[in-house]
Formats: sequence, structure tokens, C-alpha cells
Amino acid sequence: MGSYVLTWVICPKCGFVESYFNINKFPICECCNYEDPILISNEDYNAFIKELEAKDPSATTYEAHCEALREKYVYPSEHFSKKAYNDMLKYSEEKKRRIQEEYDRICHTPKCPTCGSTDLRKVSVGAKAVSVGLFGIFSQKVKKTWHCNSCGYEW
Repeated sequence: MGSYVLTWVICPKCGFVESYFNINKFPICECCNYEDPILISNEDYNAFIKELEAKDPSATTYEAHCEALREKYVYPSEHFSKKAYNDMLKYSEEKKRRIQEEYDRICHTPKCPTCGSTDLRKVSVGAKAVSVGLFGIFSQKVKKTWHCNSCGYEW
């Protein structure tokens, strides 16, 4: 088995921050194609985060960590571009959306067929029994499995 080395890549032009296992010899920024990103070992990253959270206990999110890295390495850089930064924000949101869609697809997260919401609950056995008690064999709830908390649709 090969060993895996985690490296953090920070683009001084657009501010994109990402971690990679076994990064290639000449990495480029996946967001803006800048050819000389800053590379940080995982050990240095962890030390940076530990120091950051000691100074600011509320800085515990990945977003806060990335912003602190940008403040240290990106904003003071002569290569920093506001346009590239704004493009990176759009790129990052799109990447998050694609990752979430893939996660939902793999995990088979159910969605409401009417409104697409994932705010659902299972129709309980008790609710089905009450429906049968009220409507008898004509109860439609017996066949239903999910209830959408957003639009109320049941299927």
C-alpha cells in the first residue's frame, strides 16, 4: 500500500483553498489556472488552525479556516486579483452544489416529487391507522410512505 500525503494548495491570485492527496509535482490552481500556488503541508495547516482557534475560539468552521489562510497568504500578495477572487467565489459555490448533488445521488436522499424539498418525514403507522379508522378501506394514507413538510404532498 502506498502512503498518502495531504497537501493544502492556496492560490495567491484568486484565493481558492483546497486539499489534495499526493499532489503532482507542478500543481496549478483548479479555479483560475494560476501556475504558482502556495503549498502547505497538512502538519503546517493543522498548526495554523490550532493557533487560529486558540486566538479566536469561534473560528472553527472550514470557511473560517479558509478565510484566515486568505488573510495570511492571499490578500497581501502582489498576485491577488479582486476579479479572480469574485470568480473563485462563484466557482466554489458551483463546486459545493455539484458535490452536494453527487452526495444526494449516492446516498439516495429522498426528495418531494412536487417541490423537490428534502424536508420530509415518514408517514407513521399511527397516522395510517387513524386514517383507516376514519375512512375505512377508502383511506389513501395507507399507501403513502412520505410526507413533505414544505408543501404537504404525500406519496
